[in-house]
Amino acid sequence: MWISRYAVSAILSFPIKSTTKLTTTSRFSFSSIGSRRTTTAYYQYPLFESSSSSSSSLAFAFITRPHSFRSIHSIRLMSYSSSSSSSTTNDLETPQDEHVIASNLKQVRIRMEQALLERNQASSLDESSQSSVRLIAVSKTKPIEMLLEAYHKGNQRNFGENYVQELISKVPLMPTDVQWHFIGPLQSNKASTLVKAVGLKQLACIESVDSIKLASKLNRAVESLILEKQEEKKKTKEEDDTNNSSPTKLNIFIQVNTSLEDTKSGLENIQDVIQLALDITKTCPYLQIRGLMTIGAPGDYTCFDTLVTYRKEVAHALDLSDETQLELSMGMSNDFEEAIKRGSTNIRVGSTIFGERIYTT
Repeated sequence: MWISRYAVSAILSFPIKSTTKLTTTSRFSFSSIGSRRTTTAYYQYPLFESSSSSSSSLAFAFITRPHSFRSIHSIRLMSYSSSSSSSTTNDLETPQDEHVIASNLKQVRIRMEQALLERNQASSLDESSQSSVRLIAVSKTKPIEMLLEAYHKGNQRNFGENYVQELISKVPLMPTDVQWHFIGPLQSNKASTLVKAVGLKQLACIESVDSIKLASKLNRAVESLILEKQEEKKKTKEEDDTNNSSPTKLNIFIQVNTSLEDTKSGLENIQDVIQLALDITKTCPYLQIRGLMTIGAPGDYTCFDTLVTYRKEVAHALDLSDETQLELSMGMSNDFEEAIKRGSTNIRVGSTIFGERIYTT
């Protein structure tokens, strides 16, 4: 909830223990997506308080310097202290214990390994032909501190985002070896912005392509970016470094609506999927079809089986010698183990790693 970005920066509501004492000199620190710094507010106007026997929920209007919040999607309270109390961050009732994200990642990987083991044991493929699974940590609406913990403490390198501006704002705040997967609906008019802002080295793939219009926009954006880089090299007379060359294609997944739900994006039949794959192959030389993606209906594992079947037919249509040249992006927090058992090579896990998402208005 925003009142005025020139006077009141934000209104935050959070639980604290009833023993916490607050004064006008209490200090709160919070960080926001879209800002490179942590802001500390030293003076607050209490707005309301609802108390129970064990805790209170307070909201404060933070008065800070003018700042633009146009790209902010969420705010996370980082710390609390008060001159009239010895209270610290331990006074905040929060589920985020130290390194909990790293611990969650470890548990997810253990479950992944077990599911993959079961899949490989049931497979007739020899050991050298058995595939692995890539974990995409879905970090949409999550503050950068959580991503950094996943990176540094959990050794996570692949992150998934749903919103163009949020992804763009996070890229410069994370190490350069992070691989970003765009997994949400992408409007064709934002394709160029996304590609040019993130770049081909860090934009691992777009997993939600479901039209030739979007594919064409992405193709033109990649072509334009490559030409710009070439012109820059000419102007600076920079020598080509073949060992450190930039990618020349953008990886994409074709999204399939295997559950046929109106609320989900994606192509709904194999004929349309094959046609789009052929059109992209013929007309989009700067795109590489990496595989197929689906969300599926909760609890309906036949959606995964459908995607596996579609992959066989698309691979045949593209004259691929091996269908496993196409990956399968399927499986999320509630069903990734079953997805792995049925052939997934990419799973997209968010709440199991970072906790439930918080959306602000």
